[in-house]
Amino acid sequence: MIVLVTCLLGVWLQSNLKWDTQVSKMASKANGRLFMLRSLKRFNVTVEDLLQVYTSYIRPVLEYCVPVWHPGLTKQQSARLENIQKRALRTVLGGQYTTYASALEHTGLHTLLHRRKDLCRKFARKLDPELLPLKTGQFHGRNTRDSNKYRLVKCRTNRYKESPIPYLVRLLNDDL
Repeated sequence: MIVLVTCLLGVWLQSNLKWDTQVSKMASKANGRLFMLRSLKRFNVTVEDLLQVYTSYIRPVLEYCVPVWHPGLTKQQSARLENIQKRALRTVLGGQYTTYASALEHTGLHTLLHRRKDLCRKFARKLDPELLPLKTGQFHGRNTRDSNKYRLVKCRTNRYKESPIPYLVRLLNDDL
């Protein structure tokens, strides 16, 4: 029997290694929580409190286990998640909302794409170095300007190139 989709620790994995199910489940759960945000808005809760509810109750759903699935997202999936934050900001700001960029600036938030990259970068820095490829200097023993960079993982397919380990190695190398 072949399993096409399974859930492991809250992350939905598909047999084709795509993230359609994960994005759909996250979007569905976040949309359900947006209803609560709209209900609070009707009770004249302040903008600061609504933002607190969004950042502590809704946004974590959209960022759960980001280092696992973020590298493999398509542009459409990323846009779908970003639209949820747009809707939340439109709800929070009400009549003050003009554009997404101005709403982000007004509230001090960042795009979800920016946050996902930051979360991946923080996760990569905390990784045990033994789980990562050797640094270039450790591999050949010479001291060059790239000695502190990790050796890039050779990827024959795009799907592997956009998987977590090669992506995290690229993020770490970009920081150096």
